[in-house]
Amino acid sequence: MSVSGGSGTSTFLVERYWPGVTEASLSAAISRLTEAVRAMAGRGRIVRHLLTTLVPEEESVLCLFEASTAEDVVEANRLASFPVHRIVPAVRLSGAAG
Repeated sequence: MSVSGGSGTSTFLVERYWPGVTEASLSAAISRLTEAVRAMAGRGRIVRHLLTTLVPEEESVLCLFEASTAEDVVEANRLASFPVHRIVPAVRLSGAAG
């Protein structure tokens, strides 16, 4: 399997350890991320934020992105003041229907 997201993009998983994270603080960070992604698109750097999962018991947040490079994903998160602890290429698979 490849990590390709299509059109020259790859899929990346961002892991974050975030002590004290709440749904409200995560929502605010995602709003900042949306603005950062828009700003980058205006400069021709396309990053798609696909999914975010909060794991409260682990105080962690997992985010899935599509972008040309991991550096673009890091930059979008930096602009949003959303720390990145680890970023790795990922493969997206669909769940079984029904």
